[in-house]
Amino acid sequence: LIANVKIPAEIRDVITKESRDLEKRHNRHIFWAVRSSAIGEDLEHSFAGQFSSILNVPTKQLLEKYKAVVASKYNTRSILYQRVKSIRSEDVNMSVGFLEMVDARCSGVLYTTDPVRPDKQEIVISAIWGVGQLLVEGIVSADTYILSRTSDFALCRQEIVPKKTALKLKGQGGLKKTKVPDRFIAKPCLTREQLNELGKAAMKIEAHFKCPQDIEWCFDKDKRLVILQSRPLHLNAGQNSFSDDI
Repeated sequence: LIANVKIPAEIRDVITKESRDLEKRHNRHIFWAVRSSAIGEDLEHSFAGQFSSILNVPTKQLLEKYKAVVASKYNTRSILYQRVKSIRSEDVNMSVGFLEMVDARCSGVLYTTDPVRPDKQEIVISAIWGVGQLLVEGIVSADTYILSRTSDFALCRQEIVPKKTALKLKGQGGLKKTKVPDRFIAKPCLTREQLNELGKAAMKIEAHFKCPQDIEWCFDKDKRLVILQSRPLHLNAGQNSFSDDI
């Protein structure tokens, strides 16, 4: 029903106008991440990974992909979760965010504290080459770095794994799997400087939200850190490692 319906004019017009105005302002084509953002998501309940996010979308496809993300409210995983948690469908309204797509050199997930052992006072970072979707979906193995939650972010331990596949942007939109060059397969994704940068960003974000965070991040082609998303991190019951001293 959603795929076949006409988008209300006030929504259609603002998506079309704003995206085209941005392209004119920057004098180039822009590709987008079309992200789900359900009302109430990650508050009392977590809908992580249930709704659709569509990456590297050209401007001319935004309306079509907007409907696809809205429709993901009614996918099998989401409906089952809502039934189990006794959530009414009318209480889960779907908003959609449009963000410029980042051409990621490497990507990953960061926990501002270890969710299994919060008492350890450690930051947990996972990293892969390219776009992070393969990691989020659990398709590929990732490098793991454990940092101390101290001002120097000491590297407590790390595990560097072979990374043979990466997800890259296609020139006309969409993503493609590529082979990682031989010299990068066993190479760590992150330098010591980048680990420090992630540690500092993690503590700032946690302090802002006043609770441990699950953060998606990437470094772009110019090695600039981009924070893609942050949500509350669920810890083991009865434990909380957040400290106002950090």
